[in-house]
Amino acid sequence: MVGRERVEELERDRDDVIESYAGMLPDALDALSGEERRRLYGMLRLEVAPAPNGLEITGAFSTSGPRSIVT
Repeated sequence: MVGRERVEELERDRDDVIESYAGMLPDALDALSGEERRRLYGMLRLEVAPAPNGLEITGAFSTSGPRSIVT
């Protein structure tokens, strides 16, 4: 497999893993301590910042730029 094809395969694998864990995450997050939650967010490179209309969230899941959530 050549460069670009390999990158595309890895991106698909990443998306599959994230989707799989996303279903488990809400219940699992409730069981985590604050430190465990912080470590998980760090591994996901999750960042939340204020935005004019709510929050801007970026991280490993974000393939097309930041996601905005209006609160």
